[in-house]
This record gives sequence, C-alpha cells and structure tokens, in this order.
Amino acid sequence: TAYKITIIANTIEGGHTVDEVELKGIEEITSRDLVEAASKGYSIKLVGEFTEEGELRVGPSKLKRGDALDVYGTLNAVEFRMKRAGPVCLVGKGAGPFETAAAIIRDIFEIVEEGER
Repeated sequence: TAYKITIIANTIEGGHTVDEVELKGIEEITSRDLVEAASKGYSIKLVGEFTEEGELRVGPSKLKRGDALDVYGTLNAVEFRMKRAGPVCLVGKGAGPFETAAAIIRDIFEIVEEGER
C-alpha cells in the first residue's frame, strides 16, 4: 500500500519517495476490533492516503459497509476526490504490484484526458 500511494503521488505531482510515507500497520487491530466494527456496519481496511498538503499516509481505517473502498478478495480500489468532479472511484482486480501500478497510472491518464475534452 505504501508503494502504491507513492506511485499515485508521483503521478500527480512527482518528487515523493516511499520513505516519506507515515506508516501504521494492522498489528494492533484485534479480532474483537473487527467484530465490533462489523456489528456497527463498518469494516477495517488498510488505506493509503495522499493529502492536498502532500502528506503520504498508510494505516487502518474504518469504512462504512458499501463504501466504494470497502472491497474484498483480490479487488483493489482507489478514490480521487476532485474539486470539480467530486469523488471518482476505480475498482479492479489486483494482479501484483507492477500490474496494479500500471493500471492505476493508465486510469489516471484516462481521467485527465477526459477532463481536457
């Protein structure tokens, strides 16, 4: 996830390294946490974030069931929050780090091209 968010950040503005990513793992998440979250309609997922301020973070996040990022199995999801278009979410099957990076970059370029039309 840290590498994926770094790739996305570099595609958007460049100059970032994976060493900049503020990491918080899932080792402190217990089965009790998962059960409690589920009972309230949430799941806990590892999420990467690239902020408007240029900060890179990866850590566990509570996601409402049905949220666009609440994917399972081999699916990956990425959400872009754009000023004019609002949130745009892309979901696809994960196929490994290089294939995923290539797919995300390809999708970003398609979004940018659509915005220029």
